[in-house]
Amino acid sequence: EKLFGERWVDVARFNRIVDFTLASLLRSGVGQVILGTQYRPETLTAHLRDVWAGAWDGGLEVKTGQDAAPGRGYAGTADVLRANADRLDAMGAREVLVVAADHIYSMDYRHFVAAHRESGAPLTLAAMPVPRLEASRFGVVTEGPGKRIAGFAEKPERPAAIVGDPGRSLASLGIYVIDWAWLRDVLRDPQVLDFGEDVIPLAVGRGNAAVWRWDGYWRDVGTLD
Repeated sequence: EKLFGERWVDVARFNRIVDFTLASLLRSGVGQVILGTQYRPETLTAHLRDVWAGAWDGGLEVKTGQDAAPGRGYAGTADVLRANADRLDAMGAREVLVVAADHIYSMDYRHFVAAHRESGAPLTLAAMPVPRLEASRFGVVTEGPGKRIAGFAEKPERPAAIVGDPGRSLASLGIYVIDWAWLRDVLRDPQVLDFGEDVIPLAVGRGNAAVWRWDGYWRDVGTLD
């Protein structure tokens, strides 16, 4: 067993990619977590119950797409928050930390949240430099003055280079801190379904998005290879 914050977790039972993200949440002191599942969630739900539920004393809630949006499931990453908006309101959410469960990394989110608050932007996106030849797999950020995002392209064929660094691009990690009131208003539009396709471009277009650079180890397990 290993101590995460003030909780002991049986790390010998870590055998899913989601364990990396949940460990970071627990280490960072995140007390309430909504985890949205979609495709064939049964074994994942059992893993969460057996390994993680006790770590949060009821603060980990699993919401399947069919539970939250009966008859259709979640229609995109942003739709997960729309479908669970009433629950977030009941939690008294002021900011939401949005993370994915198919990434391998270890992050202290407290630094990220502090940077978001300092930025004054309604949305802050975590990003890191990657080789430009690999950047078409990711959302690519163009950084403007004051750490605001001047441009964003989701999986572009010709990724923009970092200014002064032509061999690398600034890739989104798919991790965001967002002011809940701002996002709640954005989600009133039923056409807003996905973060990379809808929410981030909208925030960038309004001048509402900031970028926080991270330099740790991070890998997106988007494909089996």
